[in-house]
Amino acid sequence: MAQSVGGWLRYKETVKGSGLGELSGTANALGGNFTVGLEYRLSSVVGMSVDLGLIGGEIGKLKVDNTGLQAAIDETYTGKMDVTRLYATVGAHIYIWKKKR
Repeated sequence: MAQSVGGWLRYKETVKGSGLGELSGTANALGGNFTVGLEYRLSSVVGMSVDLGLIGGEIGKLKVDNTGLQAAIDETYTGKMDVTRLYATVGAHIYIWKKKR
């Protein structure tokens, strides 16, 4: 099974710094998700699966809750932040319905 979809990415970070207190920042963008997976039924009740996926997108300027820091970000930041996440999952399944033949 392979699946590819698009969606909305939201990046949120909270930083605690001495002298600045706690700062929160967020950024949003459109992104994509590509997943490949296999599932194997061991018996009529139990199965196993494995998935491998990649989520990615390009996020623009970070919006922070500090006006002085936001002005510095707006003045100096000109590019986009490339965000990617590679993940793998392994699962066990219990089938509670009767398999029809």
